[in-house]
Amino acid sequence: PSTGLDGAEPSFRVRVEPVSHLARSIPLIGKRSQRADYVPPAPLRNPGLASPPHRDVSRDVNIDVKVYVNPSGKVDYSEVLSKVAGTDRDLAALAVFSARRWEFVPARAGDGTVPGEVILHYQFGPGARQAGNQAVATR
Repeated sequence: PSTGLDGAEPSFRVRVEPVSHLARSIPLIGKRSQRADYVPPAPLRNPGLASPPHRDVSRDVNIDVKVYVNPSGKVDYSEVLSKVAGTDRDLAALAVFSARRWEFVPARAGDGTVPGEVILHYQFGPGARQAGNQAVATR
C-alpha cells in the first residue's frame, strides 16, 4: 500500500492529521466522553489529485478537509474546514474530490472497527513544491 504521491503534480502536497479521540454524546446528560482505547484511522492509500490545478498557483493556498471514515476504511463524507477565497474554489473542489477517494486503515475501539475522522491539510503553490512531493502522516 502506498501513501505517496508518485508522479503527481509537484505543486501540491497533503499532510494527514488523525483526530485522536472519538467523542460521543451521552444521552440525557449531554456530556461527551472519550474512549481511552480509541485508535484513529491511518492512511492506507492516497489517490493524489484526479487532475492537476488548471492554473499556475503562484502563492501558497492551504485548504483543510475533514473526512469521515467508516468502519471499513472508506470515506463516507468530506467537508472543507478552511475559509476559501472565491478565486480558490477550484482548488477546494480538487481537494474535496481527492479526499473522498482516500482509503484508510479503519479506526479501532476495543475489539472492533469504528467510524473515525481525519483532517487532510492540502497545500497548493510554491511552498508545496519546495517542501517536496509527499504525504506526511503524523500520529
